[in-house]
Amino acid sequence: MTLLLASLLTFAVTERADAQLSLGIKVAGNAVSLDDFQDFSGGFDLGVFLRVGKALYFQPEVSYSFRNTDFLNIIGEFRENYAMRQHFLDIPLLFGFHFVNMKNFKMHFVIGPRVGVLINNHLTQAATVGEMASHLQWGGQFGLGFDIWRFTLDGRYDISADGTSTSGSGSRLQNMFVISLGIKFLK
Repeated sequence: MTLLLASLLTFAVTERADAQLSLGIKVAGNAVSLDDFQDFSGGFDLGVFLRVGKALYFQPEVSYSFRNTDFLNIIGEFRENYAMRQHFLDIPLLFGFHFVNMKNFKMHFVIGPRVGVLINNHLTQAATVGEMASHLQWGGQFGLGFDIWRFTLDGRYDISADGTSTSGSGSRLQNMFVISLGIKFLK
């Protein structure tokens, strides 16, 4: 993954000598719901991001994400409520476009894929590497945001799926809303 990011960064910088490079940190609040839009629960993200480009840009991120999720598991006549506390390493690879691009104020749209790797699950523990590999989430994010000077504020919607089921119907879908505040050290 590091090699891929380094290659993309090198390509972007050498392809366009005037490409802008930003590096920053962010903190976010998230609200998560499984399978349907009921019972959103809150959590937080802490991460770093890199932004390469000007009006059109590439923004890879790496974040630690804590998610607090409540859901109902239904198997036949059996129903049970669960509270799940999960820790993920999230890696979104976003593409963005500044549709308002002034010197110290920008508005942007972002979209791209995201992979999440389960680090810890307080409902059940993954015992082996094979079980951990089945705890990958694949999905996508899109959203709007704005930059004021070195600060960036984003609102995103994330939908993803993993291989586990809460309703006996196959993969579980996760709906997540994320609001993040970041600061760019390089501008």
